[in-house]
Amino acid sequence: NHGTAVLGEMVGQPQGFGINGICSDLEVGAVSIGDMSVAAAIDLASSVLAPGDLFLIELHAPGPNANGSGQFGYVPMEWWQDNFDAIQTAVALGRICVEAGGNGEQNLDDPIYAGLFDRNVRDSGAILVGAGTPTGHIAEWFTNHGSRIDLNGWGSSVTTTGYGTLQGGDETQWYTSGFAGTSSASPIVAGSIASLQGMCKAHWGITLDAKLALALLSESGTPYSGTKRIGPRPNLVAARALLLNGIGVIEGLVRDAANLTPIEGARIRIVETGSLAQSAADGSFALPVQSGTYQLEVTEFFHEDATRLTTVSAGEHQAEVID
Repeated sequence: NHGTAVLGEMVGQPQGFGINGICSDLEVGAVSIGDMSVAAAIDLASSVLAPGDLFLIELHAPGPNANGSGQFGYVPMEWWQDNFDAIQTAVALGRICVEAGGNGEQNLDDPIYAGLFDRNVRDSGAILVGAGTPTGHIAEWFTNHGSRIDLNGWGSSVTTTGYGTLQGGDETQWYTSGFAGTSSASPIVAGSIASLQGMCKAHWGITLDAKLALALLSESGTPYSGTKRIGPRPNLVAARALLLNGIGVIEGLVRDAANLTPIEGARIRIVETGSLAQSAADGSFALPVQSGTYQLEVTEFFHEDATRLTTVSAGEHQAEVID
């Protein structure tokens, strides 16, 4: 039921009855954690995706504050280092990770979390989603919150496939009007990102990465209300207008300065945005950006660091060779 409800929000087919999904043309799959770890499931999901594709983590688990009372103290899956590493690797390879923020009633900035939800300490690159009230944009009572939560979606009263509380009968015809939690909020954000990705590909021929998708939705989103930070709510009309202002891509090649051979696994970071990429086996990398001037930092364990200043115009594929 849970997975069916999630997918209904995103890919429910517009057939004139039932559910119209946010991004109904999306191709979807799923990985079960029934016989593997969460980290292994993330690795498997990433392995069948291409740069610009997204995966959604619809899980949370008991953290250090959990006391056995319902979902109190549940935290996002990246709290555990193996999951964090798997997410960070997938994002560095160009995948977009959307991660449920959890229903644990937790402030993720609390010292008990040892800064592991502080981007200045570590950053998986995942887009973390909190749950907001449908109309008030206020944090739902159960949602985790804090500086690490990026965006929010509806955390209650979501109509979608599954459960049978709105329509029963044969299980294949079940619908509900009460799907809730960061579980219902996360596919709203994931669907928004998928829609924005399609717009960017169609208009600019360029694929968004996680940082740029988040920047566009954050800058254009509807602000949350109240004292608990859950990030803005996506506004696709406003995000599209921002996207049309200009998107380009920095494409490049990282080489050994001594012999000009390609370097695999170099880390390329945009100082101004924090966007990251990792060079492929042929030394290539690509980083989509809004039009502007940026400084690149390139690091690799066996080589000296390098920097490069580059300017990108709307629709431009700016080429850089970094030795």
